[in-house]
Amino acid sequence: MLDERNGIHVRTGGSGERTFVLVHGIGASSVYFRPLAEELAKHSRVFLLELPGHGKNLEPKRPLSMGEFAEAAWRAFDRFEAGQPTIVGHSMGCQVAVEMGIQRQGRERVALLAPTVNTAEHSVPLQGLRLLQDTLREPWDVNGIITRDYLRCGVPWWLKTLREMMAHRIEERIGLLEREVLIVGGERDPIAPPDWLHRLAARARSPRVVVVQRAPHVMMYTDPRVVARLLLESTPS
Repeated sequence: MLDERNGIHVRTGGSGERTFVLVHGIGASSVYFRPLAEELAKHSRVFLLELPGHGKNLEPKRPLSMGEFAEAAWRAFDRFEAGQPTIVGHSMGCQVAVEMGIQRQGRERVALLAPTVNTAEHSVPLQGLRLLQDTLREPWDVNGIITRDYLRCGVPWWLKTLREMMAHRIEERIGLLEREVLIVGGERDPIAPPDWLHRLAARARSPRVVVVQRAPHVMMYTDPRVVARLLLESTPS
């Protein structure tokens, strides 16, 4: 199902007792989440959100903070009256996911897949270098999807969002989450390496860290069954 009201695209499918909301990264759309969404939809209801200025959504008049992206994500999800979801972010989407969890505390977990921004390399040049390195490790079809999304997003909006992404300090915000946090990363991810995942987890109240062997940054596309199993197994206590 595709919902286009208020200019925000939401794709939903599946059924079950649990609900998952998937939030993409900078410049991307919901497309690279499809393999994971298909796995989750076998057991639960899944919502794929596209943030303002991304995918088919029109560019807002001004840059949005991670908190404002989170508010827009909640407004889009609320139209479906689907109850409390497990919030799943990828890359910059993790920063949005943390803000969503802070804005509405609840019982369901927040899951962070390859969260940005690594505090040991908190600079635009280093992040650009790591993105290039990861591109060489991703399958060609993933690179094709992301390239098309970046072109559709456009350089001006991407750069505006990048400034907001770099200004947001996930390591300071994650401790405000009362929800349990699942942090998942790829062993071969240069953007969100394993040591960063553990340092970030040390700031959370109730974290769990899992490293997917041999996986790059977009591990939910390359290893969707592994990631889906982790999400489905990680039921709240």
